[in-house]
Amino acid sequence: SLGQAHQFHLRKSGKFSSLDFVLGFFLSFLTGENSLRAWAEKISQCSGQLLSKQGLSSRLDLRLVRFSKGLLSRALEKQLFDQGQPLYSGALFTHFPSVLIEDSTCLKLPDVLAEFFPGAYSKRLKRSTATARIQLRYSLKAEKYTHLEIKSFRQNDQSYAYQIVSSLQKGDLVLRDLGYFVLGSFKAILKAQGHILSRYRFGINLFHSGDKTKICLNHQLTKVEKAGRKIWEQWVLVGKKEQVPLRLIAIRLPDSVVAHRIRKAKKNRNKKANHNSDYYELLKWNIFLTSVGKTIWNAKQAAHAYTLRWRIEMMFKTWKSHLNLAKMFEHKQSLSYEREMIQIYLIISWMVLFLMPWYRFFSRKALKNNTLRLSIAKFTQWVKGRFNDLVLAKRLEEFWKIVQHYCLEEPRQHRMSQAQILCEE
Repeated sequence: SLGQAHQFHLRKSGKFSSLDFVLGFFLSFLTGENSLRAWAEKISQCSGQLLSKQGLSSRLDLRLVRFSKGLLSRALEKQLFDQGQPLYSGALFTHFPSVLIEDSTCLKLPDVLAEFFPGAYSKRLKRSTATARIQLRYSLKAEKYTHLEIKSFRQNDQSYAYQIVSSLQKGDLVLRDLGYFVLGSFKAILKAQGHILSRYRFGINLFHSGDKTKICLNHQLTKVEKAGRKIWEQWVLVGKKEQVPLRLIAIRLPDSVVAHRIRKAKKNRNKKANHNSDYYELLKWNIFLTSVGKTIWNAKQAAHAYTLRWRIEMMFKTWKSHLNLAKMFEHKQSLSYEREMIQIYLIISWMVLFLMPWYRFFSRKALKNNTLRLSIAKFTQWVKGRFNDLVLAKRLEEFWKIVQHYCLEEPRQHRMSQAQILCEE
């Protein structure tokens, strides 16, 4: 139906179907081959008709870009309408219908695509490089991708900060890093009756919610430390103009962590980094801003909740390291815009259609067996080698013992895993 809707064939006598095209790509990229020849060969195997790499190349046009994008959109819609019980139902997120994490990752592309995906300006080359930025929204409780867009590197996270508001449901929680720190978007999320949890950005003005007098955060935290306390929290107004009502939570860090933070900050040579004495003093603290009140979270629970933002970072690492997305376009200086877009859309479609549903299925099995540590990285690597078997299997349960043996996270002695935090009562 997608092939017909996007005119996959202009003539009825096409050599291969839209299904052959998609499946041929899945089979070639999972073997680690990223050439037109390998793709054409897999399409030939699926269709039973010989196809040359030149014949495939001639078909990679804007029509097939729209088809591939449509496939991803349909796959994401299918996930959204597949409303099962949330995968994780621990006490930490009981009050929120959905917990949405937003982040982006960048892909270096051949310089020939700089017109479409302008990246940073290279002084050495005296021209812009080509870099794509993938914006991803991820539902933590359901382990699902809910929104994805491919932008250029120069369309930064702050410019994307408001996009989530139109799709928020009442009570949804949004977790973000400082790249999305736009107080206007915080205000819009609260107006939509959503919740926000973010790190505090150094230099943002804070005011007492009562008399609206300015708060000197360094001075306040110094007093807290001298009093021997390790946690300070208060409802404040954030921003001189915006005056967003949020709960500020500051938690004193161990000295070893502080020392590591300071060393890292001193290596940052970014001229925009305001590393004065006040900045270094605040590195002693984990500081968060949230709209979630004390009746739902205490300070440590809020900190635990924020650590789960790393779930999306693990996804990106898996994309790049285990699915070779980072190296997919290396040494392809003749790569066309159409081929690059089609391949990215198809790779992510494969994740949405196969990888994530299978991951959710085996994660549920792990939870039922009190095994809370299914590694997305190990699981992805395993799926790559067993894709045909999994697709053709009558029952996925037959793979459970293998998954349990090869795809679990390493046990941790000194701190809880992310799955344990999600499931903790």
